[in-house]
Amino acid sequence: MRRVPGSPFTPDDPVPDIGPIEPLIREMPSSYTVKGMFVAPIANRLGKNEVERLRSTFDAPLRERYLAFRDYPQADHSRLMARLAELDYPGQPPAEALRRFARTDMATFAGSTLGRVIMAVVGDAASALLKVPTVYEKVAPGTEVIARRTADGVTLEFQPVYGAWAYQLGQVEGIAGHYGATSTVDVFEGTNRLVKFDVNLEPNTPV
Repeated sequence: MRRVPGSPFTPDDPVPDIGPIEPLIREMPSSYTVKGMFVAPIANRLGKNEVERLRSTFDAPLRERYLAFRDYPQADHSRLMARLAELDYPGQPPAEALRRFARTDMATFAGSTLGRVIMAVVGDAASALLKVPTVYEKVAPGTEVIARRTADGVTLEFQPVYGAWAYQLGQVEGIAGHYGATSTVDVFEGTNRLVKFDVNLEPNTPV
């Protein structure tokens, strides 16, 4: 596997600029879906005008309302995220903006029924990261995730990864931060869209 240039990344280290995200999103299979619980908050924050601007790129018709447990195209979800990330983090390259936006996924997940169930049985960052395969299987099937405990944290493998892997990196950082840990992440790219994250976790020390 090839270590990504600039790796390992702390939350303050920018990821490489890969240019526009849309060409990567177009490669995503139409069979890949995501639950509406993740689509609705983004669409609501963007507002009707911004969502309308994306209409021509969507794989499915626009919805007036996204239902929490209904499946929607993952590609459309990615387009909504990329646009909101652009608005939330102006001046940042698309991948870095998406990474920073993904750190907020934890708050959305924590407010869901599934999130409350899973979070009730985990109490630290490593345990939460080990639950990522279960979460992906439930809310975003298509990408297989393997998690392993290590001496310093957790290793996560995602395959296949469509779009920018910076999104998964942001999710990892958001989970670590939620549980009061700081992450340093080595990122490796393999064949067949395999991306591995070696996550080192350190408890935050009160000042």
